[in-house]
Amino acid sequence: MCALRDWRCSNEKCCDLFERAEVDVAANPVVAIPGYLAALTLIEMVPDQRDAILARADAYAHNRLVCGVHYPSDIAASKLLAYTTHAVMETNPQYQAELAPARAELRRLLGLPAAE
Repeated sequence: MCALRDWRCSNEKCCDLFERAEVDVAANPVVAIPGYLAALTLIEMVPDQRDAILARADAYAHNRLVCGVHYPSDIAASKLLAYTTHAVMETNPQYQAELAPARAELRRLLGLPAAE
């Protein structure tokens, strides 16, 4: 049984879904990028949770390997692209302007002190 969490997997092995796929799902290795981008953004908002956030992003990416949906090199490429994209995002004034209130709101909702 694979670790994929999917409502379609309730009564069958999740990996069977991918074994029946008619397309090469590994042809699109960008699936981990959104998870890593979200993690890197969350780290900017809650840096004291960095390790836990990165561990969750890695687990999200690893789930793509469980059933052979992607190769380890796909995940590594996705991670590299996400880190590169995030570095560019950090230089964007609009991103910074939108990040500040998002950081304040998230920290308030989590009951954390305002960021310095």
